[in-house]
Amino acid sequence: MAWLAAAQALGIAIVELSVGRAEAAERRIREAREFFVAIGNLWYISIVDEFLCATVGAQDRPHEFLRLADAFAATVLVTDRENLIKRHLVLARTHLLRGSPVDAEIAARCGLELAEQTDLVVDHADALLMLADALDALDRRDDAAMARGEALTKLRAKGNLAAVARLTRLGGQRSPSS
Repeated sequence: MAWLAAAQALGIAIVELSVGRAEAAERRIREAREFFVAIGNLWYISIVDEFLCATVGAQDRPHEFLRLADAFAATVLVTDRENLIKRHLVLARTHLLRGSPVDAEIAARCGLELAEQTDLVVDHADALLMLADALDALDRRDDAAMARGEALTKLRAKGNLAAVARLTRLGGQRSPSS
């Protein structure tokens, strides 16, 4: 039962993050992480750590994000496609925060390329939004706007109207997982 509760908490946290409730998502993710660490489930630990980075990033806590991202980068690489996409997006955000938008663009494009080969619509949208952030940092505003527009189109088609509303309120400036 504890495993099911932790897995469900992670799912709920992902939804909370997508609609802008990062603080609540972070609490759930930290609780789920404790359980998955206790049982040694590396796959779930990797997923939880990806989303923990995202929730901290969404709360604009760059120093803590970088600390978590560095620790995440040093963990065991779980090579399923979704984990690889998210790993590239965490890396892209890390590069942006460290002042390397060119490397951020490269990492975001790697994540985007992986996402384009899947039916993971939200991950595809997140990759586009991360790419848009990198392009903004490179003063390529028109390209960034196009990437954001494509992400919003994907989220609308998916029916993720809460994420669309949140991004529209923010002016499309931040990705749901940033």
